[in-house]
Amino acid sequence: MNKKRKIEPIIRKVTFAQAEEEDMIYWMNLSATERFKELLSLKQMIWTKKDKPYPEMIEKIAEKKLKSQTDSDDF
Repeated sequence: MNKKRKIEPIIRKVTFAQAEEEDMIYWMNLSATERFKELLSLKQMIWTKKDKPYPEMIEKIAEKKLKSQTDSDDF
């Protein structure tokens, strides 16, 4: 049965270098917020594949550098 498709597939062949350049242009045209949202989306996909619960919030982690009594000239 040769049934004509309603939507024709679009096939475009490019070199790897062209694809890399187009990817870079695409990401650089997004705002920082859009790139960050996409990063979080990709991170969630990875966590889900590892069968781990995905954290709903990003936790802030900070280290406090304690001033050593012997290293008084560091500060």
